[in-house]
Amino acid sequence: MMKKALLFVMTVISLFGCSDGNDDNNNTVSPNGKHLVSIYMTGPGNSKKEVITYDFLGRVSMLTQHIYGNDGGISSLAYKYTYTDTLITVQSVSASDGLANGPQYDYTYKNGRVVEQTVYMGRFPNIEPYNYDAEGHLTAIGQNLYNTYEWSNGNLVKMPLGGAIVEYTYSSIPNTIPNIVTYGDPMLEWKGYYGKRTPFLPSRAKLYAYVAKDLFDEPELVCYESLDYNYTMLGGVVTKVERTTHVLNDMGGVIKDDGAVCTWTYEYE
Repeated sequence: MMKKALLFVMTVISLFGCSDGNDDNNNTVSPNGKHLVSIYMTGPGNSKKEVITYDFLGRVSMLTQHIYGNDGGISSLAYKYTYTDTLITVQSVSASDGLANGPQYDYTYKNGRVVEQTVYMGRFPNIEPYNYDAEGHLTAIGQNLYNTYEWSNGNLVKMPLGGAIVEYTYSSIPNTIPNIVTYGDPMLEWKGYYGKRTPFLPSRAKLYAYVAKDLFDEPELVCYESLDYNYTMLGGVVTKVERTTHVLNDMGGVIKDDGAVCTWTYEYE
């Protein structure tokens, strides 16, 4: 069971790992005066290009993902964003014709921050509240006591991710991009709909999991991986991120990506 759980954690990391909530949510202009239009990600197993489209108010209206497999195959996914005064709907749609073809996510927001998420997938909707501290930082999603977020000096220092626990230390580079420190919907997090963002990008992340040596032993928290980040900047913005994985505990051979490098390349227009 632990091996299966860890494999799931590593899949999440490989695929998705590789400001206040207010009127500034719609500001999509980067420090270089341009808009972020695409992100190209590479890593073990496949590569992916995300294309971001904006509406006339500058809000994210469509995120299209093109996934390139090692076998030369390409698959495409898309997510359509629509907005009212109190609700953001993210609908999975066909990348070719824009018709709904998957789950729908409704985010109720108040004062610019998401306060509730409803996922329509299957017969019954799944509803989860979002909680914040007095400074406007996200502290919990849902009722799970382990699904909590810890902050120190304005930076996110600990969060859950796919069954693991992640701890961050930070660089001095401003956090103006999506996908590096993220939770929930990456586009909504990037635009500040989950409250105040962590202001800087990480220099290192450490991943922990609860591991029991034997069936009847109490699980212990074990650090099994560290991730080092390196940034390339041009014109005051981040144009490339390189993340190198270092395996500290292979969990009996389950984790095999020591030295693996994932990259994110950011394009602006």
